[in-house]
Formats: sequence, structure tokens, C-alpha cells
Amino acid sequence: MRTVLALACMAVVVCGMSVQATTIEPDGSVIVESRSGGKNFANYSENESVWPNAWSNSSAKSTAEGTTSGVGSRFNSSAGFGAWFAVAPELPANPLGMWEVYITTANMFEHQATSTETAIEMSGASGLPSSTNAFDKDLSMDKWSLVGSFPMSDSGVVSVTFIETSHSGETSSSRWIADGVKFVPVPEPATLAFLALGGLFMVRRRS
Repeated sequence: MRTVLALACMAVVVCGMSVQATTIEPDGSVIVESRSGGKNFANYSENESVWPNAWSNSSAKSTAEGTTSGVGSRFNSSAGFGAWFAVAPELPANPLGMWEVYITTANMFEHQATSTETAIEMSGASGLPSSTNAFDKDLSMDKWSLVGSFPMSDSGVVSVTFIETSHSGETSSSRWIADGVKFVPVPEPATLAFLALGGLFMVRRRS
């Protein structure tokens, strides 16, 4: 299993985005970060900065487990709405059958949006919600915030696009932040039920 999860896949093209070989964490998860030097940065993209949507670099970086210290993050200007960023890693085969998606954001203090609404589009799989508030400061700052889950057992490229719909914060300069996205393999409900029944069967055989 570890050998399969450790394999990196050949580059492909999804929605016009060049998808490079994906680095996989020891636990089988995949992290994509928004700045050069971050994990799987080659699998990150964003819309061209056209005012009022203007992407900028920040030295702030989430301290959530597994993120790369010191590489910084990205944010859209406080005046902009409709900006997007996408991640498109190649996920390894997952016999457990399900993936959970999380995001994390850096601590930008009073500039960080406290209330957000973000639309979601995906290709290569389906099942994530059409929108999320996972980018809210209280949910995502320096920790992993659950977006949703989707079924997928075979290996393949999954592209997830996050589109800024609205945000507000403590000041008029609140920002929508692109920092890290994590894909985590988890058992699908049917697998969990099967394992539970198997465990019950073993207990009964021993008793």
C-alpha cells in the first residue's frame, strides 16, 4: 500500500492546466500550496489579476499540520469579488473509496475575512458541495477546515476550483486567502459498515 501511495504520476493537462507529478504525504494525503516552494505548487493556478481582482503575495503562512513554513500565501484584493484559484493534483488509488477535502488560511489578523462564501467547481470526480464557508477566519485560520468529500477509488487527476463569491470582515480591507488545500483518503460509509460487520463477526466467533 505504501509503495502505491508513494508513486508519483506523469504530467497531464486538465482544463488547460498543466498537472505535474504529485508528491504524496506518508499518510496518503495530498497537500497543494499556493506559493513557490510549497508542496505541489505546480498543481496550483489562479485567474489573471485584473482590477478589482488583484492577487498579491503575503508573507503570512498557515501553521496547520503539514504546511510548509516560510513560503507565504496569496490573497485577493479587498475590492475584488469573483477571483478564483484551482488545484489539480493526481490522486493515488484509494481502496477506501472516499476523499475528504480541507483548506487552510494564514493569519492576516484584522485583514482576514471573517465571513465568506465560496463557490466550488470540480472535474475528474464529483460530490463536493456547490459552495462553502470553509474560508471563514474562525474555521480555517492556522487549521484545516473541512470543505466536503467525494467518492473515488481509482487513481486520477481531480481539479477543484474555488471561486470567491462574497466576503466581509472586521475592516473594509478584508481579504480572501489562498493558502493550502489538502485531500485526505477516508473509508466510504459502505466500507465502514463492512468493517464493522467483519469485526462483529470475529467477536462472535471468538465468544
